[in-house]
Amino acid sequence: MKKISLLLIGLLFMMFLCILGSTSIDAAEEFDDVNALSLSDKNEDFSLDELRKLNGDKFDILFNRKTNIPSFIDGKFSTKKILTGEDAILSLLSVKSLMNMNNPIDEFICFKIEKDGNLNCFRMQQVYNGIEVFGKQLVIISNEDGEACSLSGDYSPGISLDLKTTLKSIFQQQNELIGEVTRANKFTIIGAPELSIFVSEDFAPYLCWKFNVSGRTEADNALILADTKTGAIVAQFRTTYTMTDY
Repeated sequence: MKKISLLLIGLLFMMFLCILGSTSIDAAEEFDDVNALSLSDKNEDFSLDELRKLNGDKFDILFNRKTNIPSFIDGKFSTKKILTGEDAILSLLSVKSLMNMNNPIDEFICFKIEKDGNLNCFRMQQVYNGIEVFGKQLVIISNEDGEACSLSGDYSPGISLDLKTTLKSIFQQQNELIGEVTRANKFTIIGAPELSIFVSEDFAPYLCWKFNVSGRTEADNALILADTKTGAIVAQFRTTYTMTDY
């Protein structure tokens, strides 16, 4: 009887181990599935066709004719929740390839968050090594649940500037160079100059000093971008308008 009892106990113990092993394998497989899902969510990078499938009929997209980069996506462009500035930056990973971005986490800062009814508006500034890229901003809209609704704006890919060897000399020559620009054009500088990168589809990017000036008349007031190497005015935008301008 003792032998039979021992055999029964042994068999029951073996059955228990088999059940436990089976349960562990199922749990491990489930854990792997969760990890795979999380990894997929982090690495989502939608193509145009995938965005169309994601949105169905409620989708529209416009492209910049010169760069062939989307300037407006009307619809869900990411499955990530967008409720904070950090969320907004991370959501750009979902269209990284479509927008021809290198690394959105390094290329954008969220400088303003606004509420409009049930919508959240995130304003993003493109930067290169922490320096603003002039005029290159994106606007991301999400609903109250954080679901992506739209993406619009202008992004400039492929910027390449050697800043390490030039920034020190640029700051050393800052006052002299800006002084020459303002004297030559009879401007009075307003406020402190800031570094900015000016990009055009027609020429290579310029590292510039950006500053506001007042001129001889109110109509001469302007925002100036001057090349940090030569002092040449790369771009000039009037900041004051009169009735005769309309």
